Amino acid sequence: MIFWERLMATKKRYYNIEGTIRSGFKLSGDYETLDFSFVKLNDNGLNALVDSRSIKQLKRLTVSNNKLTFESALSIAGSKYLANLQSLKMYRNKIGDMGIKAIAESDKLPSLKSLRLAHNDIGPKGARSVAESDNLRGLTALILSENKLGDEGLKYLADSKSLMALEILDLRKNGITDEGVVAFAKSTNYPNV
Repeated sequence: MIFWERLMATKKRYYNIEGTIRSGFKLSGDYETLDFSFVKLNDNGLNALVDSRSIKQLKRLTVSNNKLTFESALSIAGSKYLANLQSLKMYRNKIGDMGIKAIAESDKLPSLKSLRLAHNDIGPKGARSVAESDNLRGLTALILSENKLGDEGLKYLADSKSLMALEILDLRKNGITDEGVVAFAKSTNYPNV
């Protein structure tokens, strides 16, 4: 019950989300790109954003540096208006393993090609969710730098048969040792990386 009360309060608080979206499209110069980075957009604001019919044509969404949590990832994963989304950038937020799992398990993001989640408190469990996802088979770019994947997370990714379309994979600053690098180097699952 508390969730629904909070959701209704969110909708009232962001009553002008349509105007905000129109302004965002105007700034980007097209109706396919929105960048709401560094604007103190919180989980409630993002929920209102992805719940708007005005974003049906959206192909690129950037919501970096907003302290967004797994709740925002759940909103994105469950949005019925993001079927055309090709690029999602959520640098420097706090979606964690639960957030990336929600995105990886979502069947509502069929066009997603680029997933950029650097610096989001993602650990080995999050890497496993991505590695085992059938819904991310179309990804060509995966950026998970500055997280906490470690060797365990890298091994999950190395064993993945779901990410063979990747051309760009950034895993810098994840506490990966030579052991993880060797395991990944032996993988034949990334012919284009």
